[in-house]
Amino acid sequence: MCLQDTAGQERYRTITTAYYRGAMGFLLMYDITSQESFCAVQDWATQIKTYSWGNAQVVLVGNKLDLEEDRQVPTEDAHRLASELGFQFFEASAKDNINVKQVFDKLVDVICEKMSESVNGDSSPSANQNEASLKETPSSSPGGCAC
Repeated sequence: MCLQDTAGQERYRTITTAYYRGAMGFLLMYDITSQESFCAVQDWATQIKTYSWGNAQVVLVGNKLDLEEDRQVPTEDAHRLASELGFQFFEASAKDNINVKQVFDKLVDVICEKMSESVNGDSSPSANQNEASLKETPSSSPGGCAC
């Protein structure tokens, strides 16, 4: 397993597309205390949809759950976006080790499920058809995001 962390920085955008092609799964994270980071989720989801193989699995993670008092992104908005995009959803705190193992376990589980389907002939990992796990980006921005 190889993990790549771009920290959402624009300066890495040109090289990340090369990593998308071989990736079987993504942890798409945003900071629950930053509406700006949540607004970037749709753009990153589009990048994943455009450059990854069709059965790549995505788990959306709202991080910094330990900073609940500073929350700017309502859980309901994130859950709705994850549902619209066809992603699994978790909130976590890397600092306090809340849901970290569960996030990775879920990503591995959904990748294994999709691989099992491929072996059984239910889907083709070589096909670049993203509808299996990556739905079209919603037309409206949840949570009043003016992104």
